[in-house]
Amino acid sequence: MKRLVRIETFNKSKGELILKSVFTYDKKGRITKERCYIVQFGQITGVSELKHTYTGNVEITIESTNPEDDYTNYILTTYDARQRPIETKSVNSTIKSCYWFKCVYDENDLLINKYLLDESGQTTRIIEHKSNNEKGATPSFNSFSQHLDYIKDDIFTYNEKGHWLSQLVLLNGKPSKYHERTIEYYYQTLFE
Repeated sequence: MKRLVRIETFNKSKGELILKSVFTYDKKGRITKERCYIVQFGQITGVSELKHTYTGNVEITIESTNPEDDYTNYILTTYDARQRPIETKSVNSTIKSCYWFKCVYDENDLLINKYLLDESGQTTRIIEHKSNNEKGATPSFNSFSQHLDYIKDDIFTYNEKGHWLSQLVLLNGKPSKYHERTIEYYYQTLFE
């Protein structure tokens, strides 16, 4: 079995690396640490570290950035019996912001809607995921909200592991951004 070890995300239109993520796993194959390097103009401008712990069907993630920023984000993700994320809540320590969303799946375990909620649990935005099971089809999702005056489409291509390799962002049907990623895997048996 192969595991994800590194992802590099490029802004294809500018030909620049914009994000690099490196992963560490526990013996059960769950991510325990993710280190993200934010890159601008060829220089690392920020580092973020996410530490993951697991209790039952809940994953607890603590994200921290550079120590001088004094920024910590706490994320709780609840999974259902099929190990699909069904609810995520995040609270930021410095600006006390919060995001909260719930996921809805179809009978084939495909994500169909993600509801973003405010602190009181009211829906503020709906992200509709469109899937096409035809071979070679590109899954995408549509984001719409009563607070937005545009429609955003994200069109992805995926590898055989389900990780996205390219992302085309359309705003009101017009191309806005294009990103590509390179992904490195290693064989589990080499590290156990």
